[in-house]
Amino acid sequence: MKNWQQSGNSYYLRDITSQQEKLSNAVYLVKYGEMTGFYLDKMFVDFSFSHKIYGKDNKFVDRCVKSYNKTSGNLGILLSGVKGTGKSVTAKLICNALQLPVIMVDTAYDDIDVLLSEIEQDCIVLIDEYEKIFERRIHH
Repeated sequence: MKNWQQSGNSYYLRDITSQQEKLSNAVYLVKYGEMTGFYLDKMFVDFSFSHKIYGKDNKFVDRCVKSYNKTSGNLGILLSGVKGTGKSVTAKLICNALQLPVIMVDTAYDDIDVLLSEIEQDCIVLIDEYEKIFERRIHH
């Protein structure tokens, strides 16, 4: 079984038995190094907002949490809409409400699916701005 190896703020999924089994609840960014392969950098404990969030209806966030709690398998949430409608803020509010490790993908890595399929714990995979990150692959 693969476990998480920690080095500073970076986490590596490795075949090591003396490291932590599960990620703690925090926000991690997927990174890749030629020598190390995939690893996670711990960015922060949760998403914080430097500004007050006005007019955010928490019914949708609450419904997402309720759906997750009633689901035994994977749950996917796709937020779509025009620029500036609060998709990113809503996604971050959902992440905070679920209190799970969040794995952010901000680069179109080859074989990212292999890393994600090896994670043996509940977590959130957040791909913000998907169409920009994977634009090259969408058109080919």
